[in-house]
Amino acid sequence: NRRYPIAVVFLEMSPENLDVNVHPTKMEIKFADENGIFSILMDAFKKSLQSTSHIPYLLPKNLPDEKAMIQEPVQKYEQTAWEGFVSSDILGKTISKQEKMETAAGLEAVKPPVIEAPDAAPFRAEASFPVLRALGQIHASYILAEGREGLYIIDQHAAHEKIKYEELLEKSGGCSLESQALVLPQTIEVSPLEHELLIEQIVRLRDLGIILEHFGKNTYLIRALPAELGGQDGVCLIKDIIELLQLGNTNQRMAGQLRQDLLKLIACKQAVKAKKQLTLSEQQALLEKLSTLKNPYNCPHGRPVLIHLSLNELNRRFQRN
Repeated sequence: NRRYPIAVVFLEMSPENLDVNVHPTKMEIKFADENGIFSILMDAFKKSLQSTSHIPYLLPKNLPDEKAMIQEPVQKYEQTAWEGFVSSDILGKTISKQEKMETAAGLEAVKPPVIEAPDAAPFRAEASFPVLRALGQIHASYILAEGREGLYIIDQHAAHEKIKYEELLEKSGGCSLESQALVLPQTIEVSPLEHELLIEQIVRLRDLGIILEHFGKNTYLIRALPAELGGQDGVCLIKDIIELLQLGNTNQRMAGQLRQDLLKLIACKQAVKAKKQLTLSEQQALLEKLSTLKNPYNCPHGRPVLIHLSLNELNRRFQRN
């Protein structure tokens, strides 16, 4: 499901705090205090991630060599059809000492800012997220917005998906999701292996608003879906859930992960899609709602929600330094 490890974490602890014999082929281990280890790691990751800027900075792939730009004179160009527009004294001009200093300063200005904090404070979106004014869309998929620090490009689907996900988290809390019965139950055929996965999770899925009925062999009836889905295709949802179940075991931790993954699926299906034309007021409303989130910088699946092109970089691109 496009999931890959992004880090390897080494832990040192007393052998008394873990059991390496819970799996016949040593594919799993068990911690005496699993929740405690999880909390320690989560706190460490949060402090590390919250100590730097969360908005990807848009830079050109190949910045010109600084020494070359400062030390080498501008080459003379052969005068062609541009003669009527550019005078010969400009074409033959070399860089003066003052211009070299200005060029160096301009290069320094386009370097991305690094924000460091020795002790990361609790995350506050209202203090970090820029105030943005919607300007329009690109290909009905990306919102262009102006901020104090330059131009921002927002993925409208990723942004709306994150808004929906945090709304679902707040709404559901630790409670079961509300179900909505289907007028006509839907039928799904699964493989024998998929049947084993579903039959083990059928009670947990009920807590998540999904009511399945085993209809013999490898056939299931889908009788109800989460109310937030508004009667969308249940077969596709069950196939997505089966894919999630195939990623890991079915212990208590998996139950919590399954809940989060289902909320992500629901948010994705509810969110505005790419190629959807939005009015300027709709774009602005989305940006304002995004600014209120706990973490507005990434969608539930980890993709960036927005990228930033600074005013300094725009000036450099247009040679206004």
